[in-house]
Amino acid sequence: MKERLKLLRKSLGLTQTEFAKKLGMTMQGIQKWEYGTVEIKTSSIMLICSTFNLNPDWLLNGTGEMFLDNTCRQQEYSDIISIPYYPEVSAAAGSGALVYDENTVKHLQISSAIINISTGDNVCLINATGNSMQPVIDDRDLLLVDLSQKLITDEGIYVIRLDTTLVVKRVQKILNGVILISDNPQYPPRELTADNFNENDAAVIGKVIAVIKNFNRNMM
Repeated sequence: MKERLKLLRKSLGLTQTEFAKKLGMTMQGIQKWEYGTVEIKTSSIMLICSTFNLNPDWLLNGTGEMFLDNTCRQQEYSDIISIPYYPEVSAAAGSGALVYDENTVKHLQISSAIINISTGDNVCLINATGNSMQPVIDDRDLLLVDLSQKLITDEGIYVIRLDTTLVVKRVQKILNGVILISDNPQYPPRELTADNFNENDAAVIGKVIAVIKNFNRNMM
């Protein structure tokens, strides 16, 4: 991908400094991408494609044309999915985060090739905060949550509401409940029985099916 990124910049006739300015980055950040010393995150791929009308398949896999022709842009973007994003809602990879106004909603346009789903139905994007799920989930990552999976049928990472807070944890079933497990070993597991769920007014919000890394961070 680093070679295709360099080819894109040269095709646009831009220096590293000019290319960086259009993306709101530093020239040093572009250099790290082109040298391959820093991984190009999903959020950065989305930014590059939207800024330069770039074909994401070309950037990701080297297939198809480099740019999307405006005359057939709708056809080329047939794999783009509109997903509800709640910028005021956070699930804590830690002790818990307040649930803010869920009526505040935006929509993000994301390629299905990046997140591996075919429809935006019954899914949403929320923020992650904290470090208890590192290295899988970092602070300020985006969580793609399948809202249809409200029953814990197998082990996975779920968003769970406990009273007025949301937590994101790896969930393991036990005989009379579940264990909430943090990937970061500094955080101890927490057991929730059926009685705990009733006492804490708890509910499963959905299963995390994808993580978009480094969303809305200052890119280097």
